[in-house]
Amino acid sequence: MTKISNEFQPATDDPNALLNFLGDPAWVRHCRPVAAADGSGKHHSQGLPAGVTYLSQLMAHDMFLTEPCRNTFVPNTSPRADQSRVNLVQHPLMLETVYGRTGAADSVLYDQENPDKFDLLKYEYFSEPITIHKLLQDPRRRWTYPVLADARNFSSPMLAQITLNFMIFHNRLVDEFKSKGYDKKQLFSLARGTAIRTWHNIIKNDILKTTCREADDTIFPSWMGELGVWTDKEFLSRDVLRCFHGLVRDGYIFNEKALTNVVKHEGIDEILSASNIGPSVAVSLISGSFEDIQKVNVSLWLDKWEVGWEFFFDTESKDDAASRFRNRTGFTPSFAFSRKSRDKDQKIQVRDAKKSKTSMSDRLVGCSILEPFLEELETDLNNNGGCFALKSGQSLPVAVALLAESFYDFKRNPKDVGKLGRLGSAIVRRQIEPVIDQAQAQVGAILNRAEITTVPTTDVLPNSFTQMIGLTDFNFIKKGAH
Repeated sequence: MTKISNEFQPATDDPNALLNFLGDPAWVRHCRPVAAADGSGKHHSQGLPAGVTYLSQLMAHDMFLTEPCRNTFVPNTSPRADQSRVNLVQHPLMLETVYGRTGAADSVLYDQENPDKFDLLKYEYFSEPITIHKLLQDPRRRWTYPVLADARNFSSPMLAQITLNFMIFHNRLVDEFKSKGYDKKQLFSLARGTAIRTWHNIIKNDILKTTCREADDTIFPSWMGELGVWTDKEFLSRDVLRCFHGLVRDGYIFNEKALTNVVKHEGIDEILSASNIGPSVAVSLISGSFEDIQKVNVSLWLDKWEVGWEFFFDTESKDDAASRFRNRTGFTPSFAFSRKSRDKDQKIQVRDAKKSKTSMSDRLVGCSILEPFLEELETDLNNNGGCFALKSGQSLPVAVALLAESFYDFKRNPKDVGKLGRLGSAIVRRQIEPVIDQAQAQVGAILNRAEITTVPTTDVLPNSFTQMIGLTDFNFIKKGAH
């Protein structure tokens, strides 16, 4: 067994001892070996394409922007212990996180000459035209950032580029609907309706099918429903979806050019540093063209950070084993990175745990369904240098318990490798699928009221993110009336 590093000394009086252990580099290597023990080359922590991690983050941003109620009215300086919360996302899974509030409220997002489209820029890169975000310079700093409706989507180069691709898809749809003779007054509605329906396909296929088991005949205790496990959206966002933090790798291969470099992957700490999220273009506003020095800066950023989606979504040949697992990930009871917080490193599992201390969390962690997997986790921890008795009052966040359920359930079917366990899958599916249904109904109702009946239905639209961005034929858009 791998031993935890000598620098780590578990302290019984440290309330975060267990959580810190889960981020120890040796424990991460133990949970995420480069190959399976049987020599097959695939460990069950390599069951998911890494791109799913960042699509899931976009989904969470499109469902939740949860704040203490007092923060929505006054600055968060009051010592009051009012912890009631409000979700500021008004229409979940309607791509608010990409479109913003539209209209005058977010006019900077849209092209002033053609407000049906996002204001994006064309740029010649290696003689190939590419599209990038419009960039602004933060007056408080000497670096630029992409213009996005939701600043949370500026948290990593991967997420920023996923967001950009939805904006590009919308613009392409506007052009296609226009070229086929549709009413100019309806172009924005037609494109947004189509993009949202495509997003719903992506959530169902790229996220839910990839990360969750299919529903089975498992019977869950009635108290779970009474407690709100299947319906409490704050519990979903604050507790359950935090287990997706366990998907993050300690490094990634970004693009084809990275394969020729001596360093084969980019570390997560560097990826998440603010200076790397967007190119450093020192201008107050870019609104249509680039100067030579700006082109150089954008090119340097793209050389390193432009995402090769075939790597992040495992679309290459399955015969290429080395390529196949470059960015593979999976749910494991380990965490690969820390985040800077007020000039201090704070492990993300510690931050998560501070936000998930509720009676629901405590009762769920202690349920019989999770018990055998927590026993497996305890044994594994102690075999690898820890000293933790999970049954003797050691606080354990729901997210970690669900990660243990996924990781130690060796009775899974091969198709379930790397996915959430039965309980974790049931919570995510039962909470998110009704929201998708509601959003789909809402799209239909809005379009019907506006008498727009020509938005393609989900059955003819792309089913995955890579299908959406690789689309060459928009044959699902029929010829409109001139």
